[in-house]
Amino acid sequence: LDDGLSSVAGGPAVIADDAGAYELCVETRWPPDVTVEVSAAGYGTIVYTATVPGRTKVDFALVPEATIVGRVVRDDTREPVARALVYVPAGPRAIQRSAWRATFSDATGHFRIDRLAPGSHRVFARAEGLADALRGVPVTLAAGQTSTEIEIRLEAGATIRGTVTDGGTPVAGARGTAGQRSAYSQGDAAYVLTAVPLGEIAMPPLPSFAAASISAK
Repeated sequence: LDDGLSSVAGGPAVIADDAGAYELCVETRWPPDVTVEVSAAGYGTIVYTATVPGRTKVDFALVPEATIVGRVVRDDTREPVARALVYVPAGPRAIQRSAWRATFSDATGHFRIDRLAPGSHRVFARAEGLADALRGVPVTLAAGQTSTEIEIRLEAGATIRGTVTDGGTPVAGARGTAGQRSAYSQGDAAYVLTAVPLGEIAMPPLPSFAAASISAK
């Protein structure tokens, strides 16, 4: 916008002037914690969280971005996986930490994640019909460095169907989980979990439905 202000998901935003100066007005509640994401083309994105009781001055020092490049493939056939969500989670909670970054793989399975803060990261991926990469691929990068091409392998996923009952009575709205996948039982007590990792799976319902039993097939 003309005044340098804009709106982004999660709150207001502002663009620094040619001297790097900015002024951002935010609404605080109790406790008066404020989280600010700082990003610029060619630099690593950081997230700053602190208690701001009133007007205060905070300076940010950005460093050249690190970049991760790679390819997502099926583990069984090594075929490329297109439109996979590839992401790097935010760093451990602290006053200042690296930001969550994500992209989608292209038709050949290739991806590029830029604007990363330097340091140690894990890269994860998920795609429709395939089990999530739960462990992630570790990557350590210096400022301004681009990684060698990494490979993320996604395994074929299973589908679990069943019902949720409590003493024979159908239960709607119960949440069942398997790995990082979850689903809620519908009005007929039926649920469907897709892209579940192969192997033995424990499926506990939420504590509020501790008496419910889940039958899968």
